[in-house]
Amino acid sequence: MNEPIYYRNQLLDIVKLLGKGKGGYSYLVTNGQEQFVAKKIHHEPCDFYDFGNDKFGAEIHAYEKLNKLPIHIPKLLEVNQEQEYLIKEYIHGELVSDLAACGELSVSMILQAFQISEALRKNDINIDYFPTNFVIRSDKLVYIDYEINDYMSEWDFTHWGIYYWLNQEGMKLYNDTGGFDLLHPDPNISKPRTLGFEMQVAELKATYQRLAKQNQGDINLLKSTI
Repeated sequence: MNEPIYYRNQLLDIVKLLGKGKGGYSYLVTNGQEQFVAKKIHHEPCDFYDFGNDKFGAEIHAYEKLNKLPIHIPKLLEVNQEQEYLIKEYIHGELVSDLAACGELSVSMILQAFQISEALRKNDINIDYFPTNFVIRSDKLVYIDYEINDYMSEWDFTHWGIYYWLNQEGMKLYNDTGGFDLLHPDPNISKPRTLGFEMQVAELKATYQRLAKQNQGDINLLKSTI
């Protein structure tokens, strides 16, 4: 990011680049006392995703919608429309992508993702369930992106996201190289490898459904504070 970044009229220092997504670059920034995330919207072409005519506005709209739902997300602290960047709360914790690559994802973490997916399905929403978009903080799952889409079952957690979460070998290669070779059977299609994970997915889904039924749909994973 070439231009200066401000929060509450105070110049922020860039600590490091956290990552690049379909919609922007995210930087860890600081005022010397606190850390934040500055997300700078980019307008680079994306062959497989359409943000519409207002990518910046879509980001804010998504935040406003998610903020009303039972899902943990970073607080949106400030908006700079002229320079198209957002200042967001920085979520300290462990990336799900790192835990998946090390084989350290617990059943509880995956059950939280099932519950998030179900809550959002009831509101006709999908989010991007790729593991880099989630952090575990105080044993709670936090969605650190704001991207939302209209619900389609083929892109929800059960049919799409969970296969990335369970693919330890593929996520390790992705973390090390940025490559999708072991995650996607077809490099031209953003669909995860499912072969070899079907039974594990079915068992985890059955566990979630059993617990949800026992507790009348609320298995107390999302409503407590973090």
